[in-house]
Amino acid sequence: MSTVRLLIDCGNTAIKIAVARGSVLTTFQRLPPQRDSLDAVLRASDDASEAVLLPGAEATTRAVRAWWAQAGRGRPLIAFGDE
Repeated sequence: MSTVRLLIDCGNTAIKIAVARGSVLTTFQRLPPQRDSLDAVLRASDDASEAVLLPGAEATTRAVRAWWAQAGRGRPLIAFGDE
């Protein structure tokens, strides 16, 4: 079974989110930076073992981190640039 990851790119006006199953991107969407939009993606890919965050716009990045802290149910959030 392949590892499933959410890849989340935080922009100023949109969040670009992809679902990767192993090395294959199965879904790519451009979403408004709203919790409901993120929740819908997570419902459709609840088998994701982790999320990978590409920080960008500060406010969007903070919102995504807060959302994953609740919605991720303890699954890791790997953020590029974090040490």
